[in-house]
Amino acid sequence: MFSHPQWCETGLCSCCYSFGHILSLLLLYVFHETEIGVYISTRESKSFFNLARLRAKTQVRMALVREMLFADDVALADHSEEALRQPIERLTHACNEFGLTISFKNTNVMTQDVSTTPYIFIGDHTLEVVNDFTYLGSIISKNLSLDAELDIRMGKQKQLWPA
Repeated sequence: MFSHPQWCETGLCSCCYSFGHILSLLLLYVFHETEIGVYISTRESKSFFNLARLRAKTQVRMALVREMLFADDVALADHSEEALRQPIERLTHACNEFGLTISFKNTNVMTQDVSTTPYIFIGDHTLEVVNDFTYLGSIISKNLSLDAELDIRMGKQKQLWPA
């Protein structure tokens, strides 16, 4: 999603840095003091396999999910098209401030359970809406089906072990 140099040089010392750490810091800057994102309910239980305890209404904690980091990529989450525009605008502004560029070719929008196609912009560029995409060899689809993933994996297996 972002382009960045592989090495940074300081004085006489060259050091390699992890862009994942820089991306994490950038996202802290983008989302500081905001409630942007999706709240999910989580439960902590010492007895994980006790189903009665998992169904209980107590010990539920709400967690705010704003972004999901995958190596040097980030996925932003929100409930609606309008709500998603604000974190994208904040991220675009932060990238401009820090001299980073967002790759429009590698930036997509995927929705779940919506009736109309969303139009999300970064500047003057409309982001492409996709039904599925491949990330690190796995297919993620908008209907959360594993059919395409299983078909590809079984095809790869058949290539390795022909009948």
